[in-house]
Amino acid sequence: AQFKNTKRYSASTLEKLKQLYRQPVSTYVVVLGADGYSAAYAALSAEEKATQNEKAIRDYKESLDQKVTVTFTLLGHGGEVMIAPTEVSDFTAGTTVFEVFQKVLADNHIEYTAKGSYIASIGGLSEFDYGKYSGWMYTVGGVYVNAPMNAQVINGGEEIVVKYVDSFVDEDKTDIALATVSGIVNKIYTGKALTQNITVMYDGKALVQNEDYTVSFDALAKPGVVKIIIKGMGQYKGLVTKTFNVLPAKPAVKVAALTSAAVKLAWKAVPGAAYYRVYEYNTKTKRYTRLTTTKNTYALIKNQAAGSVHYYLVKACALGGDGAEYCNAFTVKDTVKVVYLCKAPAVKAAASGKTVTLKWAKCAGAKFYRVYEWNAKTKQYTARANTAAVSLKLTKCTKGTHYYLVRAFNGAGTGSAFSARNLVKVTIK
Repeated sequence: AQFKNTKRYSASTLEKLKQLYRQPVSTYVVVLGADGYSAAYAALSAEEKATQNEKAIRDYKESLDQKVTVTFTLLGHGGEVMIAPTEVSDFTAGTTVFEVFQKVLADNHIEYTAKGSYIASIGGLSEFDYGKYSGWMYTVGGVYVNAPMNAQVINGGEEIVVKYVDSFVDEDKTDIALATVSGIVNKIYTGKALTQNITVMYDGKALVQNEDYTVSFDALAKPGVVKIIIKGMGQYKGLVTKTFNVLPAKPAVKVAALTSAAVKLAWKAVPGAAYYRVYEYNTKTKRYTRLTTTKNTYALIKNQAAGSVHYYLVKACALGGDGAEYCNAFTVKDTVKVVYLCKAPAVKAAASGKTVTLKWAKCAGAKFYRVYEWNAKTKQYTARANTAAVSLKLTKCTKGTHYYLVRAFNGAGTGSAFSARNLVKVTIK
C-alpha cells in the first residue's frame, strides 16, 4: 500500500493505518439540522461537542437493541382470515418484513414457497389460482409496498398485512365503495328515464364523473325502486350500488259534488298509478283511516252528518317490480277539507197584521241562517235577512200571498240545498 503525505504521521501510526487499509469498517455520523446547530451548540468547546455527539451515538446504539412490536395479519382469497392480527415483539428496529413473515408462519405451522422473498404460495394457495393477475401482496400501515419483503424494514408499531388478491393491477387502487354518495332523492314517476344529480366524495375530495367513476341507472317501466350503479375508473376500482324510489305524483283532489250527507271527491288520472287509496284524517288523533280503494278517478263518501267537518286524503299507488306498494308522499297539508251542507230547515210561518213570524228548528252544523222571499211573478229569490237565531219577524209586509224559505249555512259559508218544496206560504189580509 502506498500512502501520500506521510510526514505528518509517526511510524507506529502509519503501521496501524496499513493494517486497516481495504478492511470493511463502519462509522456513525451525527447530522445536525438547522434547529440543532444553535448558537448554544456553536459556543461549546470541541471536547463538549464530542461528548454530546458520543452520547447521541450511544443512545442510538441502545435503541437498536430494544425490541419493537408490530402486528401481522394473513388474509387468503376473498379476505379469508388465515392468521388473525398477531402482535410480534421478537425483533429490533431494522428487521425486515420477510423475517417477521417467516417467524409468524412458522409459529402457525403454515407452509409457503418463495423465490427469494417473493411469495409464490401460502398454505396451498398459489399465484395465478384466480387469474393471471392473482397472487400475494402485502401492505404496511394500509399502504401497498412496491418492494420485496426483505427490502422493507420495521421500526415498530407497523401493521403488516399479507393478503391474496385477484388482481395486483387494481389492488393499489382505491375502492369506490369507500366514497360517500350524496344528492340521491326520491323521484316522481313520469314514464321517462330518470337521473340523479349525485356527488361522490372521497377523503374530502369531490370525484369527477367519467374520470373517477361512471354512473348507470336501471330502466323503470312503472313506479318502484331504481338502482344506481357507480363504478370506479382511473385510480378507483370496484362499484357501489345505491337506490331511490320512484313514486306516483300526488293526485289533485277536488270536491265534485256535496250534499248534507255525501261528498264526491274527484281527481285526474296519475301516470303510473294502478289504483287509489282514500283516507280520512282525524285531527284529534292525528291518524289516517282508510275508507276505500278504487281504480276510478273519483270516490263517493256517504252517510255523513249534516254540517260536520271532515278531512280526506287520496293517495296514488302502484305495485313495483319487487311486489311492494309505492304511493305518493304526502303531508297533512295535502288533505281536502269538506264541510257537509246543512239540511234545509222546515219553516213555519204565521201572520199577525202586517207582521210575519218565521220559525224553524236548529240545524246541525249551521253557523247562521238566511231568509229569502220568493216572487211568484219574477220567479226570483230575494235575501231578506241573516240571523243566528231560529226565528225571525218580518214587519210592514204588504197584503197578499208571500212565500219564504230559510237556508242554513255551514262553517264554510255554503248554504243548504233548496227547491220550491222548501217554500212556506203565508197570507197578509
